Amino acid sequence: MVLFCAAPSIGFAGIRYRETGDTGVQQVEVAVIGTGWCGGIRAETLSRSSIVDKLHICDIRPDRLAEVKKLTNAATATSDYHDILKNDRIKVVYISTTPESNHYPIARDCLKAGKHVLLEKPIALELFEADELIEIARRGNLKFTIGYSQRFNTKLAYARKKIPSASIRRAPTATCRRSTAPMTSCGAP
Repeated sequence: MVLFCAAPSIGFAGIRYRETGDTGVQQVEVAVIGTGWCGGIRAETLSRSSIVDKLHICDIRPDRLAEVKKLTNAATATSDYHDILKNDRIKVVYISTTPESNHYPIARDCLKAGKHVLLEKPIALELFEADELIEIARRGNLKFTIGYSQRFNTKLAYARKKIPSASIRRAPTATCRRSTAPMTSCGAP
């Protein structure tokens, strides 16, 4: 059976999950490596998802690891991502680590261990690293995707709608700033 997840922030279309009980809900064990701001949000969301059988978390900061474990009721919490690699029950790994130089080696190791991977951007710091990750995923028939957190942002959809593609002959220059500060209305602090 194949699950197509309606919530793009928590699932991969096409991953085979095991079916449980009479509910027909398909579940999988998932890990989040890096539970900072973005990874913490991913872990919280996954902990509430019906497709997640067990959540496993990894962070090098013991205080944050304990905080997220308590918040998400994670099955396991470790400071060494190799523990995630060794666990054959974990099928999907979300990688949200900093600095970004960690993305390539951790994603490479997860893919080589046969895990499906959602990797926060950037995919890698060097083009050859990105190419290698894609090739490892392809050879292993694994799902591999990059987390584009703003893909479904309504403000970006609005901008795309207002800029007719036929009217743009060459790429314009744009300056953008993303802030976590709340806004009361479009553009107003």
